[in-house]
Amino acid sequence: MQTQTKKKSMLKTTVKIIRLRGFLGFYDGFTAAALRQLTCTSLRFSLYENGKHLEILQNSNSILDKVYVASFAGIVGALVGLPMDVINVRMQNDMKYAENLRRNYKSFMDALIRIPKEEGWMTLYSGGIAAVLKAAIGNSAQLAVYDQPFDVLKTLMMNAPPTQFPTVFHAIKYMMRFGYLGLYRGLVPTIARKAPATISLFIIYEQLRLNLGYIPLDSK
Repeated sequence: MQTQTKKKSMLKTTVKIIRLRGFLGFYDGFTAAALRQLTCTSLRFSLYENGKHLEILQNSNSILDKVYVASFAGIVGALVGLPMDVINVRMQNDMKYAENLRRNYKSFMDALIRIPKEEGWMTLYSGGIAAVLKAAIGNSAQLAVYDQPFDVLKTLMMNAPPTQFPTVFHAIKYMMRFGYLGLYRGLVPTIARKAPATISLFIIYEQLRLNLGYIPLDSK
């Protein structure tokens, strides 16, 4: 919905996916998404937890210090997971194109090989600035409303040919054709995706931290 040239409702988009790809169409790009979570999410949680215990932050109760650490963790995680994110976005958006314009990646590995070969290695890092800005804000806030504009720009740049949007500003200019709310396209399905995922993530993470986390020696 974020990259559609014509506005369609969530229901119409759902029907189109089922008609063209079946129910498995909702899982296009799943391997890339799973690999991104394994690398990006695990890394940012690890960096955040370790960052909070840095000596310079040991006695700090400032929320801003935690925001800085969370933003840094999000940026590093985003950069590491960016190639998987690009592949995920492209595989999910392929069905909206006419058959002669589709990329038709057979799998995650096929996309990983073909993208550098056909478009250059840097294409795997397209939309990097938007992704970093999204990660810095999203990781510290974990709220879809705040990082949605950057999510739209990231998706648009990753899905486009390498020369279509040279910078974030070109992508913003393009999206402004749809008005200021253009940067919030696809907000409802984004919230529907992020809300249960984020809640589940933090519940599981907290239980793992409490039951499987290490106990520092100096706590005895």
